[in-house]
Amino acid sequence: MRTGDYIRAIKAAFAADIPQYSGKYVSFAGATFSPRPVQRPHPPIWVGGSPGAVSGPAVRRCAELGDAWHPLALGLDEIEKGYATLRDLASRTGRRDALGLAPRNMLDLTDTAKGAGRAAFQGSVAEVAADELRQVGMNVDVQSGDWGTISTRRANRGPLDKGGWSIFVTGLSNALDPGGHLGLRANGAKAWFGWPDSPRLEALRQDWIAAGDVGAQVAICADIQRQAFLDVPCIPLGEYRALTAHKADLSGFAPGTTLFFGVKRG
Repeated sequence: MRTGDYIRAIKAAFAADIPQYSGKYVSFAGATFSPRPVQRPHPPIWVGGSPGAVSGPAVRRCAELGDAWHPLALGLDEIEKGYATLRDLASRTGRRDALGLAPRNMLDLTDTAKGAGRAAFQGSVAEVAADELRQVGMNVDVQSGDWGTISTRRANRGPLDKGGWSIFVTGLSNALDPGGHLGLRANGAKAWFGWPDSPRLEALRQDWIAAGDVGAQVAICADIQRQAFLDVPCIPLGEYRALTAHKADLSGFAPGTTLFFGVKRG
């Protein structure tokens, strides 16, 4: 009850320049609240609970007052069951479809697949991506393979039963600008694997290439990012850097990918 009272007080504070609220545990009046949030009527309120368990009071509180459930350190089955309970409670007041899901788990990416028995959000990038997809209700069948198999299958535009695919996880070596970013190409059948088709995204890319100065390119990049979030030709998961080490008496290494041309001793 105390936390619920606090949430109601926060909502009241967000709602007016000079808000007032009277509750069991907190009351105020005559105070100026400025600047108010841009979001109306208030920013999304996430309701969590104790780590490692589905908190009944928190779920009920979220169903009544929250905008999203924010469980901490739960397994995928627990998240699924807790979210189902939340939506069932919220449906009684017409809020079933108004509630989002925003779990927080420790991310533990590994170089190779962990397989059965792994914890949620632990394993290879593909396994963790599958966790995220299952979490939003998708049926997922992860198919691992060597690079030769993947590079052949990704060119298959057929359905799944004909060797096709829906999503594949890979890395891109050139994603620093839209001119060479394969994942942002959206020229249909001529695009990169996945073959997204967005005339608007392609037009912005051409504008960026033709821009006369860096300032214009920066502005166009912002438009490209906004359009990419609408069309979603790819989903960037993060970035990584390859670290190298060498003996102190070696020199001549070129920046970027490690090559041994020009390397000298001494």
